[in-house]
Order: sequence, then C-alpha cells, then structure tokens
Amino acid sequence: MSRLWFLIFVAAVTISTEANAACWRTRNGQIIETQSNSTPPVAGAVRVTCPGTSDYNGETPDNVRPFRGITGGADTITYGFFDPRYAEGSDPRQHLGVDIRARAGADVFSPVEGEVIINNTAAADVMQAYLVIRTASGIEHVFGHISSTLRARVDRVVVGQRIGTVRDWPGNSHVHHGVNRIGVAQAMRGDWGWGRAPVTATREDAARRGWVSP
Repeated sequence: MSRLWFLIFVAAVTISTEANAACWRTRNGQIIETQSNSTPPVAGAVRVTCPGTSDYNGETPDNVRPFRGITGGADTITYGFFDPRYAEGSDPRQHLGVDIRARAGADVFSPVEGEVIINNTAAADVMQAYLVIRTASGIEHVFGHISSTLRARVDRVVVGQRIGTVRDWPGNSHVHHGVNRIGVAQAMRGDWGWGRAPVTATREDAARRGWVSP
C-alpha cells in the first residue's frame, strides 16, 4: 500500500510541476523557464508564451501570432491582411500583413528564431523602415516602422528577444508584421513593397509572391 501511495504522490508532483511551469522574458530579452508561474526569476521579468508552443511556431506562418505581446503589452490590431478598410483609404493599396498599434519608443520582441537578413530601419522615411528575419525553414518575417541596431547577415535572434523599438510616426505609430514564404526582397518587384501591394492585387497574386496572412 505504501508503494502505491508513493507512486500517486510522484504522479501528483509531476502533474503539478508541469502545470506550474512558466516562461519569463527578462529586460535584456532572455527567455527563462521556471517551475513557478507566479514568481519572476529576476526583477522586471514578464510572463510570455514558452518557445515551442503554437503561439511561437515560426515554421507555420498560419499559427504565428506575434501580436500577442510583440510590444510587451496588450497589442491592438488596427489593420489586417488584405483588410478592405485599408484598400479604401486615402492612398488605396492592399495590405500585406497586420498593423499593431504601439507608442513610439516601445520595445519590439521577435516571435520567431532566425537570422537577420535585411535591416533598413535607419531609413529617413518611417514608411521605408523595416527589418527582415529569416527562420531555419526559409520563411521570412518583416517588421516595419521600427528602429533596430541588429546587423544583417551577422546577428541571429531567439524567440522573445528584443529586436528594436517603434519609430515615431505622429498619430500613427505602429509595427507592421508580414510573413513571406519565398523571400521579401524577391517579392518586392514592380509596384509591390514589403508591406503594401497595388489596390488591384488579389490574395492569389500575393500568394504567388509568397505572402501569407500572419
């Protein structure tokens, strides 16, 4: 009987430990996993979704949800992929990603692990500022309207790492996130950019150039 109670106790502890496991992002972007879901491992650490879960599956774009905490807070989507409201704006275009409202200067964190392959965030025009991260499977994630010191073809990032800050865009500060299966640079031909396409473009046109909805 004592052996049975011991096995029950071990099983209960195992289940409890797994249920209480949590991941935390430190101020410098490091991800730490703990067995407590209530006590931060270091001062200033915040709870995040653990790497390897569906929210951070960078290999399957349809499952990527970077707007859940991409700026460290309760992120608000202002425009979606091929959002009809965007196409009806003052400068009619099709939208090749999602826009996430954020204050200027807010930290931006990566939802995927990969290599920085383009950093054009120093562009004078905030509309032309963007960063591209490529995952091991070749899927590319573009983050627009941010500033970043990461070096293209040199730096790699991990899930939850700070990759930059939101650029100041009076009345319109936000992060654009797009996902491309083929390659952002290759997709930018003709009147197609890294975040917008001609208003006459269709979802099928976008898919042929590698664009998918985040």
